[in-house]
Amino acid sequence: MERVKLLDIYVDDVSLDDVLDRVTVWCREKGPHQIVTADAYMVDLASVDEDFRRLMLSADMVTPDSSGVLLASRIAGTPLKNKASGCVIAESLCRISGREKLRIYFLGASEKANSGAVKNMQARYPDMLVAGRHDGYFDPADSPALAREIKDSGADVVLVALGIPKQEYWIREYLAASGAAVGIGIGGTFDVLSGSVKRAPVFLQKLYLEWLYRFFQAPKKSYKLGRLPGFFLKVLEQKRSSKNTERQ
Repeated sequence: MERVKLLDIYVDDVSLDDVLDRVTVWCREKGPHQIVTADAYMVDLASVDEDFRRLMLSADMVTPDSSGVLLASRIAGTPLKNKASGCVIAESLCRISGREKLRIYFLGASEKANSGAVKNMQARYPDMLVAGRHDGYFDPADSPALAREIKDSGADVVLVALGIPKQEYWIREYLAASGAAVGIGIGGTFDVLSGSVKRAPVFLQKLYLEWLYRFFQAPKKSYKLGRLPGFFLKVLEQKRSSKNTERQ
């Protein structure tokens, strides 16, 4: 599995099939295994937050989640060939759940988005195995009890939609106690799977303009976009530093 360095972390150049194969194997072997679906905001955050950087470096897999990460890898001169977003990974796991006997737990988002995502996925993939679900509005002090609930459900995979970086920290702290083999942070995926939010058209994704589509859909939730200019400047600086090192 090839890895590409972006600022202070590494992103695995994995396809969707690579991720699904690895998750299936991990569920057979048991866990815990953490998957981080990295967008540009997360990579930038890891460059200024030491604890988050350590979390990303210790993750079992870091997938390229967004077009921003793909573009940054091109700018850095080490282009990623694949993209595996949290949204696509989550739906694909629902699709193969019955065939691979993977029990999925849906954790996070609003009650409406959470229940809607489960309902839509069950309608689309009738053989999907749902271990359980819980919205994201719970007291942090209740996390140990929630982990026990997940363990009692027999979940193999926990899809965690608590927002960045809360979801990544929750997985790090409670995945082992939950008994699940794999925990994946998936951001706003339940909003998409429930039909509350639409994904950017493919042509915009190819033009690296997903961010623009998301901005017009929900401008109040687009606070992360303010970090993008600084992020790309850091990537350019990384490339310049790399070239200077090669010349020496």
